[in-house]
Amino acid sequence: MLDDVVSPLRFRVPAARTNTIWLRISALMILVISAVLLIVSFLNYSNYRKNFLQLNLSRYLVVANDLRQTVEAGLDVGLDPAANTRLLPTMQELAKQQSGTRYIAIVPAHGEIIGQGAIGPGAAPDWQTRMQNVDTYWQVSRPDSLEIGMPIRNNFNLKIAAVVIGYDRVAIEDAMSAMRRKLIVDTLQMLAAAVLVIIVGVKIITRQLGDELAAIGEVIDRVLTDAQPPLLPESEMDPKLADDINMFANLSHRTLRALRTEGES
Repeated sequence: MLDDVVSPLRFRVPAARTNTIWLRISALMILVISAVLLIVSFLNYSNYRKNFLQLNLSRYLVVANDLRQTVEAGLDVGLDPAANTRLLPTMQELAKQQSGTRYIAIVPAHGEIIGQGAIGPGAAPDWQTRMQNVDTYWQVSRPDSLEIGMPIRNNFNLKIAAVVIGYDRVAIEDAMSAMRRKLIVDTLQMLAAAVLVIIVGVKIITRQLGDELAAIGEVIDRVLTDAQPPLLPESEMDPKLADDINMFANLSHRTLRALRTEGES
């Protein structure tokens, strides 16, 4: 009678669950690692893009400032930009020094553009409007170039012209694309290595866990059938685990024997 009551209480660790627990843990850890790597890669690329664009902007602002100083030096001695013979040689030299420069121009508030390079038709009205609306510099993005403009003031603090420089947008975007591809490749390589380490490591750990769960289940089952209290070997994962399980097995075994003896009497 007692055996009919306690037999359904036998402890079993489902084989399928012990066989796939390492897959579940691995999948969770891989998901977390993948999210962390993606976030880190995105932040690295965003930081690189921002710094790279700012570096190129700063480089051409220095060029524009040098050219503005040349124009202002001519204004100090009464030379308008159109009459300043140093402008074109200076612009040519600056264009040679800065690879990727598409055009350099001095745009008077009224009059013809002085410049060289791929200056599009109808650019003067747009530049003349922009120079009146900014105090330090402007920056715009064209289909094939990035453009900066810097107003030039005379001794009466009036805007009489502007320096405009366009530099190659495609080359800059190609450099950023190359960095993006490198970050993607590096991220995938790191993820592949992490996946391998996680799968192997988790499988080794969970195999030991599965073996110990199976041993615990066997000890608890044998409490119901063995004449002597079953004992669990010392646990490698937790030294106190074996003592706790063995104490439980001894107590349960004595209780069942007492119940059987009382039932037989």
